Amino acid sequence: MTSPERRMSHADLYLSEADNSRYLNSGNMGTERSIYYREIVAGFGHHLGLRYNIGEEHGLKTDQISASATYLSTLDAYDHPVVSHSFHQLDKQRQPYEPLLGFKDFHGACYQLHHEHHTEVIGWRDKSAKAGHKWVVSEDESWPIDENQIDRAENYAWQVMTAGAEGMDLYIGYKDPSYNDIGLEDFSRTKNTLDYVISPAALLALPQVNPHLPQMASADGLVGNEGKNEPPFCFAKSGSVYVVYHKRDSDIRLDLSSHSGTFAVKWWNPRRSDGGGLQDGSTQKISGGDTRSLGHPPVIPVRHGRRWFYQQAFLNRPVKQRLVFPSRGRTHPKALSPFATPPTSRVCSRTQNADGTIDVMWMVVGATIFATSRT
Repeated sequence: MTSPERRMSHADLYLSEADNSRYLNSGNMGTERSIYYREIVAGFGHHLGLRYNIGEEHGLKTDQISASATYLSTLDAYDHPVVSHSFHQLDKQRQPYEPLLGFKDFHGACYQLHHEHHTEVIGWRDKSAKAGHKWVVSEDESWPIDENQIDRAENYAWQVMTAGAEGMDLYIGYKDPSYNDIGLEDFSRTKNTLDYVISPAALLALPQVNPHLPQMASADGLVGNEGKNEPPFCFAKSGSVYVVYHKRDSDIRLDLSSHSGTFAVKWWNPRRSDGGGLQDGSTQKISGGDTRSLGHPPVIPVRHGRRWFYQQAFLNRPVKQRLVFPSRGRTHPKALSPFATPPTSRVCSRTQNADGTIDVMWMVVGATIFATSRT
């Protein structure tokens, strides 16, 4: 196992940028560009976490992007995705991206967003699905986030992740000579802002949520958001998992009118990289069948002159189960209520019956975690 795998790193390989995207064969596929791509695939293709990004703000035409994507996809034996960066202007994104919808050798938009983080991610996910070839959508360059711009870091991260994006790369900007995207040497200075970016990823990585991600999508209408780029947001697998992000500490309501059953409510602190663990608020259970209030968050400290908000989780009924952690090769020594937070582990299995049904499963809800169980 190599160093990137030991560190669980995911590498973005940017194969060009604005100044050099046409150095080889004027941006077309040709002998020199083919050799370059073959060297890249031979040297890095064996890594587990990897994607090929055709270029950063490269300005290549759609036919040049598609030719590169086809060559890389054919050459790579490991099925790593091929994506492309973009300029930040929406019209300059749509010009190359829209003709690529449905093109099987191109796997997604890993691109630059400055404003419409939430709605643009949803838009490209929906457009690609309708074209018959779903894209992986990621924000790999935000509007610059300076050292102490924690509010901006939180806003961008949750806007992106609750839209169903693959992730977000933090862009630190260039204003401060000692803290910029070229000259930064002390990466510990990014910790304050990184904690806010890591928090939604940590929530979605929980074993209660992670297995459901392929079926989860934006469901903002369930929290009264009709196409807006500002919260509240809801990211859900209907009837199972709901992640609700908001910035209010009361009267947060979720439409469960299409589903029956009892759900538990817990909260997650989006201003901590580990969320502070799942916490109880004023309302611990709600019933389906109507639009329900999620109650108030737990008592939380005040920093920077404003409240910290948590996220909640809903579970159906308290069925006890044993949680198995394959990565550690052992079973947790005691049966846990589904309302408990499982011990930290990279992999957690669910209690599954012989017929394939599941007695208990965890799930997450927007500024909330949600889980239901089989009756």
